[in-house]
Amino acid sequence: MLKFLKGVVGSGGGIKDLPYNIGEPYSTAWGSWTHYRGTSKDDNSPVSIFSLVGISGQDGRLVAARNGAKRLRTVRHPNILSYIHSTEADHMEGGVTKQTIYVVTEPVVPLAEKIRELNLKGKQRDEFFAWGLHQVTKAVSFLNNDCNLVHGNICLDAVVVTPTLEWKLHALDVSSEFDGTNAAASGPMLLFDWLMGPQYKPQELVKADWSTIRKSAPWAIDSWGLGCLLYELFSGSKLTRGEELRHTEVIPLELVPAYLGLLDSNPSRRWPPARLTERSDFFPKNHTDRFQLVAMMEKEASSRNVEARQRADGVVRRRIEEPRDELIPFLPDEIALLCLARVPRASHHVLSAVCRSWYDLLHDKVFYDVRQELALVEEWLFLWTQDADKCNVWHGFDPKTTRWFELPPLPNEHRTACSSASAVVDGKLFVIGGQLSSDSACNFVSYFDMRHYCWKMAAPLSIARAKCMAGVIGNQLYVVGGFTERDQNAGATAEAYDPVTNKWRSISSMKIPMELYDSAVLGEKFYVVNSSSENLVGLVYDPQKDEWMDMANGLNTGWQSKTAALNGKLYAVGDSHSSEGKNEISVYNAAKDVWESIKGVLDDSAPVLSWGPELVSLGGRLCIVGTSSRAAVAMVEINEAAKPCVASLTFYDDITKKIQFAEPLPRGACQVLAL
Repeated sequence: MLKFLKGVVGSGGGIKDLPYNIGEPYSTAWGSWTHYRGTSKDDNSPVSIFSLVGISGQDGRLVAARNGAKRLRTVRHPNILSYIHSTEADHMEGGVTKQTIYVVTEPVVPLAEKIRELNLKGKQRDEFFAWGLHQVTKAVSFLNNDCNLVHGNICLDAVVVTPTLEWKLHALDVSSEFDGTNAAASGPMLLFDWLMGPQYKPQELVKADWSTIRKSAPWAIDSWGLGCLLYELFSGSKLTRGEELRHTEVIPLELVPAYLGLLDSNPSRRWPPARLTERSDFFPKNHTDRFQLVAMMEKEASSRNVEARQRADGVVRRRIEEPRDELIPFLPDEIALLCLARVPRASHHVLSAVCRSWYDLLHDKVFYDVRQELALVEEWLFLWTQDADKCNVWHGFDPKTTRWFELPPLPNEHRTACSSASAVVDGKLFVIGGQLSSDSACNFVSYFDMRHYCWKMAAPLSIARAKCMAGVIGNQLYVVGGFTERDQNAGATAEAYDPVTNKWRSISSMKIPMELYDSAVLGEKFYVVNSSSENLVGLVYDPQKDEWMDMANGLNTGWQSKTAALNGKLYAVGDSHSSEGKNEISVYNAAKDVWESIKGVLDDSAPVLSWGPELVSLGGRLCIVGTSSRAAVAMVEINEAAKPCVASLTFYDDITKKIQFAEPLPRGACQVLAL
């Protein structure tokens, strides 16, 4: 394994072309997968990374793994593991080329390890198991009933736990559509059932009796798997032989009827998953009762890292020193903080109105630090337009609720200034410089603070700038260039802003002054290109060396439209210099120094792909915003695991009547803010 890692892992601990760092592996994982702790290279946020090595690209385990990754990417449910990214890589081992698939997900821990870590006994253990089994049965019911899928291998290793103690189902490698209604079907329904241990198979699957399987209910195989999971949970050991399932003495008495119903030898009589929680007294009627989770949350809170505990403890200490009402009656404030952090952002304004204690908490940075630690951060889109009076208006968009809202008016001259730059740094939306009605540039810097829901002023630029470009690397804001009709002095200069000290500092200037068209941050470097279609110039700034260098030729000459970085790769949409290919999405291949087209997902008439659309990365997908006679937003998912890449449209919304707009979108009109 170490020899293999040297071939595909860089010195920074990250896989080539994968924007995540690999950490230590967990001691257990489903099947042939290895489950690693990981972090994002962009913001150091935690993730889980699953890897599987195949002898060749046709290795059956690798083919099944691709099936599992595809299912995980397309099947979305609160109780199914959340997919973030996947890719494949080749490496040499013993003179043989082997292939590895990587799947990046929300941060989770194997259920078996979490059970050992919590070491719960008696009633607390049963409450924890009831809480988790309720979630797993919802996931299985969703697969069987709503998706017409058979998971195929439900067991202890197929369940993982989030930092907030939510149980998630994964390991979808064996999964397949249930084709019981297809009278012509005769062959195997589960192509990868050979991956299942024989101890987990019901008799009809052991005998490969596909006729009986197709005549049975869609949940028959997965109900048997739930029975296996029950045995492993309450026996405290992995199932090694199918005969062990007969030992009902390890199962709580209240669960025995349900256990036997799930493991009925006749698949047509087997209980559906939902009946497990509906018919057994083992499961409380109210699964959201706060007292049911207090013990587990206290246990979980005690295991959080020292720095996070210190931040949360600071809130608790301040509240002790300045006595107020409890955040939630009868709960320690630290546990209440964990509960409130789970409330979606769309409801934060409601929380703030409940009481002064909650209002103060939602205005405290530690609240959002805890949300980030628990992987609860949500990304919202912010869109800059102009109204009929040519006043600047910023709109926000919540992808979860698909709700648009308008921000308060910008302060001072920024309300009417044009050609400003924008960026998100330190959890705030910044608007930088701009051209005033007098045609002179300004040095104003405004930012919108979502916690306090208002605009504020930051330290001004050292040089007035309009038509400049902005990018963020390592919580530092970089601004470069700028021209107006009267002020040419910004030219090639650049400066950087530290939000902690609220100070600007000069950095190296570009090699030549030029009017900039687009910019992007990729791999800890700041890329800028000019707006000329005849004399293309592209430069790259390295903040570690404080120097500018020439952009790779292929990257520069092919950079013909607005771009966005997603999963460590640079994507573009349309062509601002031509009407040809305006419905195309392209990706830059750094190894070949070429732009490669990805098949278009929208037709040429779609307003979102009018000349010069804006492009950002939002929630692991590309978000395209465009205006012509109408305005529209599209969300596109890129399947990088497919060869070649495939793009699919997952959301499209005509926003012409939902927001104000009178002009084409300004440059840099789209930003994404995560809180």
